[in-house]
Amino acid sequence: MTPTSPPGRVSIVIPCFNDGAYVGEAVESALAQTQPAVEIIVVDDGSTDATTRTVLEALQSDAVQVHRQGNRGLSAARNAGIALATGDYVLPLDSDDRISPDYVQLATAVLDARPRVGIVGGGIEFFGLTTGRARPTYDGIASMLFENRLYACSVTRRADWEAVGGYPEHVRFAEDWIYWLRILGLGRDVHILDETVWFYRQRPGQMTRDMGWRTATTAIVNAMRDQPDLYAAHMDVVTEYVDLKLSTLDTFRHRFGRLNDFASWAQTSLRRWRR
Repeated sequence: MTPTSPPGRVSIVIPCFNDGAYVGEAVESALAQTQPAVEIIVVDDGSTDATTRTVLEALQSDAVQVHRQGNRGLSAARNAGIALATGDYVLPLDSDDRISPDYVQLATAVLDARPRVGIVGGGIEFFGLTTGRARPTYDGIASMLFENRLYACSVTRRADWEAVGGYPEHVRFAEDWIYWLRILGLGRDVHILDETVWFYRQRPGQMTRDMGWRTATTAIVNAMRDQPDLYAAHMDVVTEYVDLKLSTLDTFRHRFGRLNDFASWAQTSLRRWRR
């Protein structure tokens, strides 16, 4: 009987900034994994809340490593945790979210068996302010150029993180999107699990909830600046996207012009009525 190699070791990295009310739940879900080859690293990104600092001190143990640093932002906290990681694979988990007990086992099985896969995600369940379920879809790298179709809590290879220079620390929004594009630029595939593996807390003030059109456009520009060769290689997709936006803008201008005419008429009529 041919011996089987042990599954790849997974490092779960949990950045935390003043999230003492929730981080314990995130760590609990990481400790509850059915696959024992798990390393848990919590990065305290300069928390100023006394309760959070107390909670993190209590979490420090043989099973949970707590790393402290000055406040540098989410990407830098993730990179710091991954730099300390010893696992073959990396699972970034936000401090107010949770993962299913079998997530590590399911993701590892895919990554061990399929060397070309660089990103593994799965179904999502929302809880808190809003509830519901969703499952990300991936239709090839072209579908990712102008829309982030993957979610933050996806598993990647540590070697790929090192190869692409980690998460971008110079951007404030959609840093995970740029990270995915960097990995896809290596020629990696994506696998989406059928199972629900990520429990995504919905609460007021989240960046993703507050992202308007201007922020979304800035995120696209940042992605294009970070990966110019990738976008140049798919110029047909870029051209189609720009043409669509220009058409939408022309339609808006046409309608807005009519609104201007109506506003001018209304103001003239009001002045006449007042006289």
